Amino acid sequence: MKMRDLTELAGRNLREAILRNSLTTLGIAVGVASLVALLSLGVGLQQLVNRSVARAGLFDTVSVRPRQSTPFGQPGGGRRNPRDAADLVPPRSLDDAARREIAALPNVLEVNPEVRFTAEARHEPNVQLVMVAGMAASSQSSGTLDGLSGNFFSGSDAEEAIVQGDLAKRLLDEGQPPTSLLGQEITLRFAQRQALPPPTEQAASDAPNQAVGPDEEAMGFSIVPSEKKFRVVGVTPASDSGGGQVGFNNAGMYLPLAVAEKLQVVQGADLRNISRSAQAEGMRYPALNVRATSPAAVAQIESSIAHMGFAAFSLIDVTRNLRTFFAIFD
Repeated sequence: MKMRDLTELAGRNLREAILRNSLTTLGIAVGVASLVALLSLGVGLQQLVNRSVARAGLFDTVSVRPRQSTPFGQPGGGRRNPRDAADLVPPRSLDDAARREIAALPNVLEVNPEVRFTAEARHEPNVQLVMVAGMAASSQSSGTLDGLSGNFFSGSDAEEAIVQGDLAKRLLDEGQPPTSLLGQEITLRFAQRQALPPPTEQAASDAPNQAVGPDEEAMGFSIVPSEKKFRVVGVTPASDSGGGQVGFNNAGMYLPLAVAEKLQVVQGADLRNISRSAQAEGMRYPALNVRATSPAAVAQIESSIAHMGFAAFSLIDVTRNLRTFFAIFD
């Protein structure tokens, strides 16, 4: 049979079964399109997550906490594998000596304490409870401040604040845009620590319930209400305007990190620390945020910190699980 005859026969068969052939072609097209769409969705979601976290500068960040204070079920908490060499190192206090030791590790750019506390923000006549966080100067380029209206802090010691858009709305009269808060002052009321002198034997008998640190040089502290005014220099987008905050320190209000440290606010770890017998050198920290020179150096830094006796966690740990999830999804 000649090629011309075969072509004529095929054409005749197609003309005689138009509906069947059309449905077959449509089914193949739908199947291929669905496969391409699902694969594109998986790849697109993975790239979106990676870009968001990378823009926020979180791939090069390691969060460090005292091992004994890490909750069960959280990264670094609970019962750990005793075969891990890092678990054989006794837990240590996260103090000034530990901060200097971590800062001296290779490929470490900076080590900043985590300062977070709940306070009362007042802009007459409105009052609102707010989570306040200290922000380092290196966070200026992070995704936390995407869409910022106004400016970043003018200096590390400036008594200035950056306010999240939703908080700005609550502190302003109805109908005013969040940016109306720029240049105005907010009064922050918070619980502050005040150091007490070391108790004498007589004072200790007179005040047996006074909080005293575990080591000889430690002093107790009293908790007193305090307030301070801050000028608003920046407002981030409100959540309903498409602006999102990405980062370890999501909060309603940000202060320069050095200023937040000087406030001597009461944090959750303070009362726990004074009940421990472990000695500490200088200031104790509930957590430290360590920035690496690149994401490639994070794993080594995290391992070194774990072998010092601390709980270390980074988003590299999370991305391993995400890669497994997206592989199964694909």
